[in-house]
Amino acid sequence: MAFIIIRLALYVALFINNYGTALESDFTDFTSDSSAPYTTAASTMPYRSCEDYCANGDTSTGVKQIFINGNLVNVFCYGCWTAIQSRSFGGVDFNVTFEQYRKVIGRATSPPSDFYLGNDNLYALTADYVMKLWVQLTDCDGGITNSFYDTFRVRNFMNTLSSTFYEHLLKLYEEK
Repeated sequence: MAFIIIRLALYVALFINNYGTALESDFTDFTSDSSAPYTTAASTMPYRSCEDYCANGDTSTGVKQIFINGNLVNVFCYGCWTAIQSRSFGGVDFNVTFEQYRKVIGRATSPPSDFYLGNDNLYALTADYVMKLWVQLTDCDGGITNSFYDTFRVRNFMNTLSSTFYEHLLKLYEEK
């Protein structure tokens, strides 16, 4: 099993976008942009992602509600991109069990702080659409690194592993 450990990152953000309408050159560091129009949008339509807001004319940055797995979930939208994870202040404990990672960790805020959308929600968002992934890291010196991936999808974990192996994996993970 592979783990990714980021020791020097002061800020980590992961975003997805299902239409890919924006260009890489359109993105800047949003962690220090005090002029960004942070808002909270109220909608009568249950949108599936931040891209749906953009398709209906709302390209603002801020906390918005999207409809996932039959529930309205607050997420941070950076324009048309949906934040699936952000880590910055250390106020939320991400050292949780595998089962707890299935649900939302933290809460979506504007500007973004410690938040994870949850594996079940991430699967629901990516099951029907091939998404693009944007990863942004900010180091302790303020340096920013962006990576873009044209294809991002989360598969249903239970359908790919036998239940015996899944139970064994859970036991190993929870013994940490």
